[in-house]
Formats: sequence, C-alpha cells, structure tokens
Amino acid sequence: MPTPSTSPRRPSKSGAPKLDRPTIVDAALALMDQHGIEWLTMRRLADALDVTAPTLYWHLPDKNALHDACVDRALRDIEIPDADHDDWRAGIRLFMSSMRLQLGEHPSVTQLMTRSHPEAVSRIASGAIALIRSSGLGWDDAFLYCRLMIWRVVGFAGMEHTLRVASELHRPEKKGKRDISPTRFRLTVPWPDDLPPEARNASTLVDLNLMYTTDIELFITGVDRARRADNSSHLHA
Repeated sequence: MPTPSTSPRRPSKSGAPKLDRPTIVDAALALMDQHGIEWLTMRRLADALDVTAPTLYWHLPDKNALHDACVDRALRDIEIPDADHDDWRAGIRLFMSSMRLQLGEHPSVTQLMTRSHPEAVSRIASGAIALIRSSGLGWDDAFLYCRLMIWRVVGFAGMEHTLRVASELHRPEKKGKRDISPTRFRLTVPWPDDLPPEARNASTLVDLNLMYTTDIELFITGVDRARRADNSSHLHA
C-alpha cells in the first residue's frame, strides 16, 4: 500500500486545491458543534469539504486521530498563567475563564474530552496542577483540586451549551429588555405555586456569567480553606 510520503495524493472531487490538516480539523469542529460528535463520519466530512473520503486519510489516519486533532485545536488558545505564589487566585480566575471561553466556542469538545486525551489535554493538566500547587497545597490536595477545577469547567460548559440549544428549556427575554443576551434568559421549568411574588423573578432568571463568576469564587474559597488546613496540620505536626 502506498504511503503519503511516496505517492501522489488523491484530488478533490471538484479539482480544487488539495486540503491541509487545519482546514479539515476546522470543518470537523464546525460540523460536530452543529450536529453532534456521533453524527460526524469521515464520509460526511468529505462531502462537506467536496472531496472523496480517502483524501482525508492522507492527513488523518482514522476518526480517533481526527478527534484528537479537534481537541488540540479547540484547546490550544486556553491561557495557562505562570504559577505565581503571590497571585494564584488571579491565575485560577484567568485559567477557568479562558477554558470556559474556548469550550463555549466549540461545545462538542466537552464530549470529546471524555474519550480523547491528546497533547493539549496534557498541557492543560500540567499547567493546572502547577497553578494549584502555587497556592501552597500538598500533592494530594493539589491533584484533588486540579481535577475539580477542570471537571467543573467542562461540566459548566456542557450545561451552558445544553441550556442555550434546548429551546424547550428556556424562553429568551422579549426584545428591548436589558437582560436579553446569550448568557441571560428565563427558564420555563415551573416552580411551586407557593413561591412569594418577590421570588418569582429570581426563580426563572438565569445569568450564566454571574453563575460562573460565583462558581470560580467558591472554588477559590475551597482551595484557600484546604491550604490553611494543610498549613495548620504542618504547624501542629
């Protein structure tokens, strides 16, 4: 069987210039974000790019390699601040905000990350553990809070996407109101009838940015408490 390095590549159906790997990955991400990761096949991807399916295999040997490349592409722009002992809280805020932003742009990656662990995932994990360690936590607590940090971002991003696309779960605010935005809407899930009038607005309004900011601060509080407990145990050892 010929190899990509020794044989000419197959032309596209339309005779268009040959594809490159970034173009294929960007198209795959867009299709998975729109239709879901199970929907995408190499044949459907080839059709979207107007090439024959075998053309894709010159760049990516199989679907697993495609998934790895998509995760790498989606996560490559996540900001991982340098571990700074004096400003670890700001580092956590930056990391969690940046990761949410990137996952929000490519919601399919929240599912792919459960099955694909390419280089970008290792880079994020290494940076995250260094960031948590800079708070002063020991290794056991650092790995615990590192996993919690990453998993809660992935979980929040997945739920955020679900709420945005599931039209039966939310009703956008009427045009002209100040709180109409992609991150602020009203749920239609009913609450008990005995709620007081002043609670009804709060019971339906969802502000994703406020929720996420609150979640970050709760996480930082947890790290701070664990750090103090760790320091206290060492003092009394």
